[in-house]
Amino acid sequence: MLRPFNWIGPRMDFIPGIDGPSEVVAARATRLPIYSSFAKEGNLSDLFAKGEVFSTLCNVVGIEDVGNIRVGKDVHKVIKPSRLVELKQVFPKEKFLLEFGGNCINMMLEQDASGEDAVRGWLVAAYAAQVQEDRTHPPGPKALPVIGSLLFLGKFPHRALQDLAKKYGPIMSIKLGQVPTIVVSSAEAAELFLKTHDTVFANRPSPQVLKFMPYGNKGIVFAEYGPYWRNVRSLCTTKLLTASKLNLFAPLRREELGLFVKSLEKAAASRDVVNVSEQVQELLDKIVCKMVLGRSKDDRFNVQGLAKGFGQLVGSFNVADYISWMGIFDLQGLNGKLKKTIKAFDQVLDEIVEEYEDPSNNKKTAQSKYLVDILLSLMHQPMDHSKHEHFIDRTHIKAILLDMVSASFETSATAIEWAMSELLRHPRVMKKLQDELSDVVGTNRLVEEYDLTKLPYLNMVVKETLRLYPVLALVPRQSSEDITIDGYFIKEKSTIIINLWAIGRDPKVWSDNAEIFYPERFENNQIDLKGHDFQLIPFGSGRRGCPGLQLGLTNLGFVLAQLMHCFYWELPFNMSPDDLDMTEKFYASLGRSKPLLAIPTCRLLNKA
Repeated sequence: MLRPFNWIGPRMDFIPGIDGPSEVVAARATRLPIYSSFAKEGNLSDLFAKGEVFSTLCNVVGIEDVGNIRVGKDVHKVIKPSRLVELKQVFPKEKFLLEFGGNCINMMLEQDASGEDAVRGWLVAAYAAQVQEDRTHPPGPKALPVIGSLLFLGKFPHRALQDLAKKYGPIMSIKLGQVPTIVVSSAEAAELFLKTHDTVFANRPSPQVLKFMPYGNKGIVFAEYGPYWRNVRSLCTTKLLTASKLNLFAPLRREELGLFVKSLEKAAASRDVVNVSEQVQELLDKIVCKMVLGRSKDDRFNVQGLAKGFGQLVGSFNVADYISWMGIFDLQGLNGKLKKTIKAFDQVLDEIVEEYEDPSNNKKTAQSKYLVDILLSLMHQPMDHSKHEHFIDRTHIKAILLDMVSASFETSATAIEWAMSELLRHPRVMKKLQDELSDVVGTNRLVEEYDLTKLPYLNMVVKETLRLYPVLALVPRQSSEDITIDGYFIKEKSTIIINLWAIGRDPKVWSDNAEIFYPERFENNQIDLKGHDFQLIPFGSGRRGCPGLQLGLTNLGFVLAQLMHCFYWELPFNMSPDDLDMTEKFYASLGRSKPLLAIPTCRLLNKA
């Protein structure tokens, strides 16, 4: 007769005051009905006395597997098959069996079992239960029913979470609606999540918007981490966003920026007030559209408007992302707007793809290919030629185009408007940057992209801007399995938020002037923006780091340098630098709440 013992269950048998794992296991073993018979033999007591609990377990399931018994998963998925065979070999008389089902590990022992075999079986079961119950969760605020801690976030979630982290620490647990969330607010903690355990956190949470996107998870942004995502990312980094491809578009960027400068010269001549935010956004829209789609503007397609609307909808707070059952009511009206916007965007992408598939199209040449051309040339080919997997079709192309366009439009423009804002607030820094530009470039020509590597102070200004104003203040990830980090247990499918706003303003890293715009802090400093230095990761880090990093930095540096080189700038309406409103708005990107207005004055002599 087999007698079942279920050692995975509620905490009703937890014994307070017992500290060590050995004592926990021993305490559980003493509750076994036939413990007394083993105690008389001395086997069990000797085993605990010698501290051999873990070595015994290691002999049975292997040391690399002991800590990986996961409640909520079938055990055979986390214990190697070879170890299961070994378990059966340890029990040759079939005195115990493992049953897999639900959240339980059932130890089946013969009622008259005795000896070392039964002891080992009990130890495995007891240890598995102890793994479940002996978990320390990160500290955090108490959650309210249903809504959790959503009310704490307010209009500026990045600031609210920064303040909470000052109380609860750099790894903080918070319940957002029904979603268990871990907030990471220091460089050291970010490195643990984005480097040390990067594969566990290589996924992103799936927002409600994906339900309305016919190809939402086939792009690079929301695709689940795995072979398909790796192939899509490889396609982007090796075919679309290589250094050679970016250099190919240098004349395009130069032409658009030259036209932009001429329009500002007209405004300068008449002392007009310029909406810098709007003008820079329009410039970057043209550059990105022409690079990706082969057109800066088309009366038939409002790509810029659709992309901006899509970005705002995706970045808007959606209560259904946190309380899933609220999605059916659509109280915010977001679902209807998303459906309409995505349908319109899909139609535009279809028309663009069809136009480029038309053999009579004479806009493209062998020497000058736009990114849509490159993608279409790969149609029906496998993303991974070695395995002939994931063949590229129109859906994949539209998904990648949507990701590239929507992700590129606001990011560089947002960073430029913040940089211009801080330069207007700090005339000393503006003059120092303009002096560098005059020394390196001269005053008779425009800045060229090859000048950027010779402008160290410009590089400092860019770094300082992205430190204070990361385009994405909160970077979301999702855990793909249960894991313990820095002593804290993190459950599978928890949302992880990397608070770049808090990391960039951490006084422990940036000293007491962390809130001040001071580019000189990067002087004689090797910190870069490529995701290796976790105190400054505005483009993310690890496998999910931004593949368009180099394009973004080029656009940011080139446009900012040209604006500073060609013009002096002043605030309008006799406004003092201290009066400039620097409040941010929290959407998909962290832009200014109010547009930046300024008056340009030409500073070049006779430019070539």
